[in-house]
Amino acid sequence: MIGVRGKGIGAFALLLTTVFAGCGPSPVRPLREDTRSVLRGASVRVYALHPWQKIVQSELVYKGLWNDHNFRVFATEGIWDPGPAMEKLATPVLADRAGILGTPLRSQLDPKTFAAFHKATMEGVQNNVRDVGMGALLQPVGEPYLSLKSQGIEYLLELILEVVLVHCNSCFPARFAIDVTGRLVRISDGAVLWAERGGSSVSIPGLAYFSDLEKNDLALMKNRFDEAMKTLLSPSHPFLRGLARPD
Repeated sequence: MIGVRGKGIGAFALLLTTVFAGCGPSPVRPLREDTRSVLRGASVRVYALHPWQKIVQSELVYKGLWNDHNFRVFATEGIWDPGPAMEKLATPVLADRAGILGTPLRSQLDPKTFAAFHKATMEGVQNNVRDVGMGALLQPVGEPYLSLKSQGIEYLLELILEVVLVHCNSCFPARFAIDVTGRLVRISDGAVLWAERGGSSVSIPGLAYFSDLEKNDLALMKNRFDEAMKTLLSPSHPFLRGLARPD
């Protein structure tokens, strides 16, 4: 992975602001009850993407009278695509908790069509968030989303991975943290019917060096990512409560 180094809390905050431009607190949109009932018999596809393709690794070392904060930002393009894992984990949860019988979008589109769709949506989310902020994710969408109508798709449940952070400090176990925005798009007109943002973190037991995350084809990092996603999708987390069926 290609890394950018930095040092100091001020520089770290500045870097996060730069890398994840616009990823501040985002507005949410509750799901209307009449939409909830329609979804259960609709053609829904699940689609996950990581537009910024970055992992932030930070380390905080207590020095007694001061703290030493070091960080790196790694580019993951061409190395790690978390989308398939996110879709695999979310699809059965949506069926169980919300009665949404969706399937991953990438399983329906041919590889060339999906690659073009993926590239266009990745760039679109980056540009819109950069220009408008996270509120852009509540605005109606256009192409290439509307082209999915020709595939018989009525709704797209989109999971946008914003931030991936690996944090260590000298007093506590390492943590793996993610932030995800979910939104439900109606393909007929591009309206965003539901949106929610959530974060979760899990420990990384026994992590001695950041480089351990890269071993065995990123096995440890992928494992911790899956666990963070499971936490985010769990009934105890508020992320999907707006979609879930009332108890």
